[in-house]
Amino acid sequence: MRYTPIALHYVLGDKIHASSGVYITPISPLKSSSSSSASFILTINHIPNIGEYSIYANLGNTDTPSQVHWHRVSILEEVSINPSEFEFFDTHNQFKLYPRDQYGRTISILKLSSSVLNSDTETLPSPISTSLAGAAGGVGGPVATKSSISVGDQVTIVSSPFNFTNSLIFHQFTTTARIVYKVHTNDHDADNGDGVADYWLSDAAYMENMAGGAVIDNKVNSLVAANGDAKVGNNTNNNTSENKLVGLVLGNLRKTNGDGNLMVIIPLRKIV
Repeated sequence: MRYTPIALHYVLGDKIHASSGVYITPISPLKSSSSSSASFILTINHIPNIGEYSIYANLGNTDTPSQVHWHRVSILEEVSINPSEFEFFDTHNQFKLYPRDQYGRTISILKLSSSVLNSDTETLPSPISTSLAGAAGGVGGPVATKSSISVGDQVTIVSSPFNFTNSLIFHQFTTTARIVYKVHTNDHDADNGDGVADYWLSDAAYMENMAGGAVIDNKVNSLVAANGDAKVGNNTNNNTSENKLVGLVLGNLRKTNGDGNLMVIIPLRKIV
């Protein structure tokens, strides 16, 4: 089970929008889907009537640094996120959730695919992207529907900000963030002990087109013996980093008077 952060463009006539996404192969499908082992793309959509748009994915498979290859993809499934889940953010009309409120208050999860994604062509990138190996500690690993992320934990975000403006410079942009708060839309869920929450808030700066970006838990874990002592052997590295995909960037929660903003992350638990 591997993943690669990618960039997406949405085209309808003279309208062009952009976002980030994650190319996954294989993975359990969305909760309402039948089982499938085919590769596909997950992203967060904020554009109304997205089915009318032509969608293109930049998978990072460039021959030279000056080229971008866009592959046509189609919508396999769209799952709407209940807008009432965000009412707790804005009881006094003091917050905006971007880019949702920029386009018309639409939020949905998109599952995308095409024959290109599931072909054997050598033009597709390996899901363990060598370009990300240095930037994000070697991206590729399990998709964590149950995560041990806690408030105060550090995560890595890999996305394509400003890819509408320049798809070369900002592809697979890496930033470090810290989880500062867990949001439970139901008071009862806050006490259920699963430690996941419905949404996470982060101190990372949100930039245009980051929605759908990969949120990765790549903290290093030491292998520990049964007696609690760390196992140490000759020429053995006992630290492991799984680079678990734990969520997607949902958007930016912004105070209307400009006092501040926080990035909103949706855990994979709510998606797959």
